[in-house]
Amino acid sequence: MARYSRGQVCGVDNCPSRLWKRVNGQNVCQYGHVNEFDIEIDDEDDMGNTGAAGIPGIGDFSRRLTNVAGLTSSQITRDKVDQLSSKKIQTRKYGEDFKKLQAKCFQIILAKNSKFIIEKLNLNKEQGKLYFSIVKLLWIKTLDRHLHKKSTKSTNYSIRFLVLINYLAIIQMNLPLYLSDFISLTFDKKFNIERCEYALPRDLRIQIPFSQLKSFHSHSTFNYISILIKDQFCREIIESNILESKLNYYPLLTRITLNLYLSMDIVRLVKNYIIINKIDFSFKECINKYHVHPELKLISIFIICTKIYFMNNSRKQYYQWHQKYLLNDSKFNSVDLKKRILFKSSFKDLYNWNNQQVDEFCDFYNKNILPNVKIYTNIEYAYSCSKVYKLNTGAEIPALGLGTWQSPDEECFNAVYTALTAGYRHIDTARVYQNEEAVGNAIAKYLKDTDTSRDEIFVTTKLWCTEVQDPKRALTESLKRLKLDYVDLYLMHWPVTMSPTFNELFPKSKDGKSALLIDFNEWNYVNTYKAMQPLIELGLTKAIGISNFNIPKIEYLLSQPDVTVIPACNQVEIHPFLPQQDLIDYCKSKEILVECYSPLGSTGAPLLKNEVIIQLSEKYSVSPACIVISWAIARDTVVLPKSVHDVRIESNLKTIELSSADVAEIDQVSKTTTQRVVNPPWGAEIPAVGLGTWKCTDEECYNAVKSALNSGYTHIDTARVYQNEIAVGKAINDYLIETNTPREKLFITTKLWSCNQIEMHPFLPQDNLLNYCKDKNILIQCYSPLGSTGAPILKNEILNSIALNKNVSTACIALSWGIERGTVVLPKSVNPIRIASNIKTINLTPKEISIISEIGEKNPKRVNNPKWGISSNIFDENSTF
Repeated sequence: MARYSRGQVCGVDNCPSRLWKRVNGQNVCQYGHVNEFDIEIDDEDDMGNTGAAGIPGIGDFSRRLTNVAGLTSSQITRDKVDQLSSKKIQTRKYGEDFKKLQAKCFQIILAKNSKFIIEKLNLNKEQGKLYFSIVKLLWIKTLDRHLHKKSTKSTNYSIRFLVLINYLAIIQMNLPLYLSDFISLTFDKKFNIERCEYALPRDLRIQIPFSQLKSFHSHSTFNYISILIKDQFCREIIESNILESKLNYYPLLTRITLNLYLSMDIVRLVKNYIIINKIDFSFKECINKYHVHPELKLISIFIICTKIYFMNNSRKQYYQWHQKYLLNDSKFNSVDLKKRILFKSSFKDLYNWNNQQVDEFCDFYNKNILPNVKIYTNIEYAYSCSKVYKLNTGAEIPALGLGTWQSPDEECFNAVYTALTAGYRHIDTARVYQNEEAVGNAIAKYLKDTDTSRDEIFVTTKLWCTEVQDPKRALTESLKRLKLDYVDLYLMHWPVTMSPTFNELFPKSKDGKSALLIDFNEWNYVNTYKAMQPLIELGLTKAIGISNFNIPKIEYLLSQPDVTVIPACNQVEIHPFLPQQDLIDYCKSKEILVECYSPLGSTGAPLLKNEVIIQLSEKYSVSPACIVISWAIARDTVVLPKSVHDVRIESNLKTIELSSADVAEIDQVSKTTTQRVVNPPWGAEIPAVGLGTWKCTDEECYNAVKSALNSGYTHIDTARVYQNEIAVGKAINDYLIETNTPREKLFITTKLWSCNQIEMHPFLPQDNLLNYCKDKNILIQCYSPLGSTGAPILKNEILNSIALNKNVSTACIALSWGIERGTVVLPKSVNPIRIASNIKTINLTPKEISIISEIGEKNPKRVNNPKWGISSNIFDENSTF
């Protein structure tokens, strides 16, 4: 039984039929009329609201053609296969029959490619309808020009014409999708350009003669477009005024400027030059052999104006742009440089300018092009201020903010205002920074100048250690200085309690040297946090959090019954020299977001000169700071780089997407260099890890001390009896001169009266002595913390099991055990690799500490017991020696 499909009105001899069926490869209506060309495109009225290509509300290719393409029911497909196998039709088409077949095939391919572009660009209903209308117009013009020619040579009529039709339609719509962007679209595997015959249904594909298959093949889209843009067909289309083809240059100009980190002053300079000189960016000129593509014309003007700008504004040479310029100038000739600029399609910059037209196009970029189009370069820049995290309160916090530590009032005001203007929406300050008033003035001025809403800016300040007993008063006074009604986040700055006062930031003890701290039992950080909790209900802050807390302190805080509000954030020092991955993982498990201060290190921690960071910055052609900030964001932490320089503030705002391999490589940096930047002088302090120098020759001792200091050690231990003090002193002096490090940064020990340095390790825990010294406020220093050949600590099964579970070395477990017990450990080594690895320690649980302590309780093993020439053992408790 014959099956009919409903389609367009036949119209032959005024035939009203809408029912069609396939007979011998042709569409025949119910009254026997044959649709000879079978290439019509339906209007919207004919097809209703749903086109055959699946685009709602858009007129599409005819249902008859759709049936030819096999896009309806499976039964029709089987019927066509049966018809082809019946051998009632000729398999291959030649001459005029092939021209008709080719037109059908090209129309199917054009329909698929047009649908792909609409989907990729996420065009709305009206935009999609307009795009299809332009494609139809150009397709009809193409058919009129080629269908009735006698020649069927592929040079006259090939698949590349379909690519040109899609490109001309984009030009006509003034979409901010330029030549390089369009070319990248055509390289998508879903865009039919190479071996397009496989995009056709089989019953059409088998009719194409082998000699004509090349008309369905294309390779270099760029070459085809550069040739076809001057082709007679393109000349006819453009010169006939069917399309008003003119480059919409302003979004392209803005994009190039931002991608090269240039000032928007250059955009205004180029725009004024174009207006004054009445530069024509129409495509009518580019088809002439004496004219270039309008995009290249714009880039030429851009290069000239940029050079003029820097000649007259030498102080405004942006570091990032200058770095890129030098890199390109040294590696590429002028032709390659132009191509590099032309093909640079880094889409992910978000624009926020006052000009309404630019705002609209930038919004189009963000919503339609960024998620879909792949780029030629490895770099995908994004304004990091657009990335946000959710706090456990439900509020959002920008992933990148401006730190204001060590920023004097005037510099701080300019830095904050510049940052807000550049796009920052997160400002971090604190009572102890003494710049809250400058921060508040800058925010107030920005809000007034731009008519921005207060809730668009996330503001954090911190409770200082002298004001912890009255956080309500402290925050109220901070709000007065900030000129705000509330802050978005209020943090306890340190888990430290100093003598209560609102007049001094660092009250001193009687000796005038150390901070005046309060006993833990009198007032501690738990009391402070409990006093902060009511501030949320009072409307003074939207969230509270902590800062500089390690895992044991957080555990202790959360274990208290009166702590009902989980901290929203924990702001700590984190950078590649101090990654603190264990702390980040723990905070994530408790839904506490981690914020990173000092993410770029400092003068004392030359992070930006690290070899790994430098290599990655060269790989991506960005600054080392960009690599470090991008690494922090890749770890899902909030990053707070501090700067008072306009150029750095703006450049810090831009990050790149690092690969997982790059992130892993940066993670390894801390294994060779571990260094903490921020460590306030709360009193007389001694680093928890130092380098022991016992049993070292002078040469070994000198090299070991230099290697340790370069790896981040700040504590060196020696003694008169070691007979190497001269070598230790020479190594220290050489290091201080070479690195310009202040002497007070290092802690040097011979033997302190306030310490008792003894042998202590898991085989010799000496709990009684440890507890006695703690009662007398005598600090214990542990020599031989890793034992020796006589006490194979590093082969112990218990230690090895814990190390395996923690994914660290056994030495790390032994040293961490010593630190967790409140002692200073002094591992000795002359091997640079071991020296560097020994400085890395972790947090152990109380249960793990107890298990390790039990190792030596039953059968203690002592490593060091000199022969003093006496009969009794000097280490016996009853010895009278």
